[in-house]
Amino acid sequence: RAERRLVLRVGGEGPAAGGGGGAPRGAPRAGGPPAQQALAEPPRLEHRTLTYWHWHETEPDLVRCRVQLDSLHVACDNAKDLVEDRRSPEDVVARARRELATEDADARVAGVQRLARADSGLAGSLLTEVVRLDTSPEVRLAAVIALAQVKPTGVGDVFMALLLNDSDPDVRAATARSLPAFPVEGLELQLQVAARGDPDVGVRQAAAEALRRVQAGR
Repeated sequence: RAERRLVLRVGGEGPAAGGGGGAPRGAPRAGGPPAQQALAEPPRLEHRTLTYWHWHETEPDLVRCRVQLDSLHVACDNAKDLVEDRRSPEDVVARARRELATEDADARVAGVQRLARADSGLAGSLLTEVVRLDTSPEVRLAAVIALAQVKPTGVGDVFMALLLNDSDPDVRAATARSLPAFPVEGLELQLQVAARGDPDVGVRQAAAEALRRVQAGR
């Protein structure tokens, strides 16, 4: 639901929206900015994450998408942002902090996405702060997806608390889908509680599917 909307807005188009890696309407099949082409790589599967590149839906730019196979979370980044990060990697976290400090939820989502790309030990703690304190469900949802990608120490406990306490059903559902990759004490019991008692049907379904995955992996 909201995860697909997030992918479409942040990354151009998700895998379900653009028909895979083909060139979209009006975009060239070759060419594009050389700096973007230099970053692009063949599809690869690493640590249960599929990474692939494709053309932006409306602009002659590339987009990198990453699919987390355990949770099916999808995050897409415009290659223009990746080029900018590479030119000044020491400023990536500083730029993300500035974006997270704004009142604009779209800018804060951009900051979350930037932290997910950052090669910094600070990313996990900053994203954890976002999921706990940000007032926008869309920003918290982006942070859940980013945390599942960054995998900081203790993220399973953070997700358990979100599944219990977050007010937004899309955030709780995304958290349930992420939890099987981060086994923590009491995980099966909490998923059972959510699968039976959460007031939102989407969360109940996500928790039930996550519980099946946990039990299948014993």
